[in-house]
Amino acid sequence: MRRADGADRVLLHVSGLRHEHRLLVKSRPVMRLSPPSPALVVACLALAVSLTGGAYAVSTALPRNSVGPAQLKANAVNSAKVQNRSLRAADFAIGQIPKGPQGPAGAAGPQGPPGTSGVQQTSSTGPSNSTGPKSSQVDCPSGKRAIGGGGTLLGTTTNTFLSTSRPSDAGTGWIATGRESTGGNAGNWAVQAWVVCATVAP
Repeated sequence: MRRADGADRVLLHVSGLRHEHRLLVKSRPVMRLSPPSPALVVACLALAVSLTGGAYAVSTALPRNSVGPAQLKANAVNSAKVQNRSLRAADFAIGQIPKGPQGPAGAAGPQGPPGTSGVQQTSSTGPSNSTGPKSSQVDCPSGKRAIGGGGTLLGTTTNTFLSTSRPSDAGTGWIATGRESTGGNAGNWAVQAWVVCATVAP
């Protein structure tokens, strides 16, 4: 290499020294640009799409709840795609979950109180005439209590009604009372009371 200002003598001198003393002179590296590989181009395009919102548009292209049984292929959802212990018994059809073995019998409970016994029905009818009001009372046999009862009117019941139907004060019988309305009843009528009795444990 030759320069007009005489620098060629300096270069020749340095070259001679390097050859004689085996000096290593570090030269500046030269940067060479190579064309990008296809893989790098694809990666850059994917990054550009994700940063510009293209990926978001793809993910939201399907409306919510738009994928159902009609869109799923047969056996598309299998055991590998279902999270373990995420399903409940209500998610399975009846009969798909087998029943477990019969458990052991529990301990016997305490003896319950005795119930009623000796249930019977009896009735009594009061006098039949045209006067009112009138009542009829029927009592249970000794040792039994009234567990139900009622009353009815017999005979000519025009303008006549049943005004009372209740258990006796002691709870061992039934009382029924009949009355005539303001129109009166010239015929004969009577009140019949009936009672349901039973032996009730104390």
